[in-house]
Amino acid sequence: MQVNLKTPDTDTDDKRKDETKTRHCLICKDSFLSEWAGERICRKCKSSSAWRTG
Repeated sequence: MQVNLKTPDTDTDDKRKDETKTRHCLICKDSFLSEWAGERICRKCKSSSAWRTG
C-alpha cells in the first residue's frame, strides 16, 4: 500500500500569514481590509462600546 503524504509549502504558507486581504467583519458583515488572518472584526466594530465592554 502506498501512502501519499503532502509536505506543506512553507514559503507559501509563511507569505500568506502576513497577507492583507479584504474580509467580512464577523459582527456587521461589512468588508474591511484585514492586516492578518486572525483579524476578523473591523475597526468600526472594535471601537464600539459593546466590543470594549465585552
